[in-house]
Amino acid sequence: TTEIYTLSLHDALPISCDGRFEDEGIALDWLQSNIQVAVFNAMQQAATSGSRIPQTDSGSAMLVNAITTVMEQAKSAGLCAPGIWTFQGVGNVNTNDVLPRGYYVYAAPVSSLTTAQRAARQAPPITILVCGAGAIQYCAPTIIFQR
Repeated sequence: TTEIYTLSLHDALPISCDGRFEDEGIALDWLQSNIQVAVFNAMQQAATSGSRIPQTDSGSAMLVNAITTVMEQAKSAGLCAPGIWTFQGVGNVNTNDVLPRGYYVYAAPVSSLTTAQRAARQAPPITILVCGAGAIQYCAPTIIFQR
């Protein structure tokens, strides 16, 4: 005889009031905080070494590199994964493009800054696209047992 069993396993992670799983909210808080720290540290390190981050595209690349380090940590932690970007395009990424690393960091050119922004020593806008890896919350394996 053959018997078939279906198990239903559900990890009841709490859901926040906005409908997101709390682990996702905590992960995004971690991401935001670590990106802020990485950018601050890049600017502080430049200042401590008697230099500064120039308000040029190569200076923006220094900030992008600091952010990319954090994004690689996020990828290793399972926050992001390769996927298809379905929202509006940014930089070199268009709608329905594949993000092979699960993220894309784009700094607008310094030439896009206004005179006032340049005088205020602002960096150009930096945008980070992230394809969430998701998490398994439910599993229903089937066991087929034969005697």
